[in-house]
Order: sequence, then C-alpha cells, then structure tokens
Amino acid sequence: MIGNPVLVCGASDRAVVSSCSYEVRRFWVHSAMPASNYWQGRSGRVQ
Repeated sequence: MIGNPVLVCGASDRAVVSSCSYEVRRFWVHSAMPASNYWQGRSGRVQ
C-alpha cells in the first residue's frame, strides 16, 4: 500500500474522514473533515 492513496471513512451522508494517507492529503483532504466534501465531484469509486 506504500505510495497508494488510502482514505478511511464511513458510508453515510454524515460520515467524517477517520484517516487518510499523505497521498490523499495532496487533494486537500484531512482527518475529521466531512466525507461529503471529498466525495462531491468524484465518481465514488472504491478500489
């Protein structure tokens, strides 16, 4: 998983980001932010 973006959050509309890797933080994502802020404008694809 080294070098891959990893984001951990719940699946509800009110979920928050629990943890994220430094690769995800390049996209201005940080822990404790609402997950809906991240998912807006994205496909919602999980790999």
